Amino acid sequence: MSKTALIPLLVTLSLLLLLAFGCRREAPKMPPPEDAESPQEAFTIPSSLEEAIYLYENPSSPRDAQESVKVFNAQAYSNDPEAQYYLGLARHEGKGAGQSDLEAYVWWTIAARQYHLKSMDRIENIKELFGEADLAEIINRANDWEEKVRNTPEMQ
Repeated sequence: MSKTALIPLLVTLSLLLLLAFGCRREAPKMPPPEDAESPQEAFTIPSSLEEAIYLYENPSSPRDAQESVKVFNAQAYSNDPEAQYYLGLARHEGKGAGQSDLEAYVWWTIAARQYHLKSMDRIENIKELFGEADLAEIINRANDWEEKVRNTPEMQ
């Protein structure tokens, strides 16, 4: 058998082995913190935005939301509109992060400007919810964000 014919065979065998033994990495289960209310409480550290969203929406402990918000924050600062939406949701609900409607609407405005539909829905009635000073702050902070993205090549 020639070397060129051997390569596709090896690739196929490798893929079959990955499928047979599974290639999905599970997020590690961490021991509960020392100050946890229940010694049985364990939480998961999400390794992707998708895992963080799932944990945020289906928490098994209060720490799951906090760990999810860490991922949302990191991804939001990488200019991911889905992460920006969920960071806004966490701030709006006060789940895993401090409650702040103003912060929520800043993140939703940033995501909406990237045509994120759920964020666009959230800010649809923004003028009815905030006074002029708060609206000006939301717009200024979203404008500052856009300027930062424009001037940081890795964020574009």
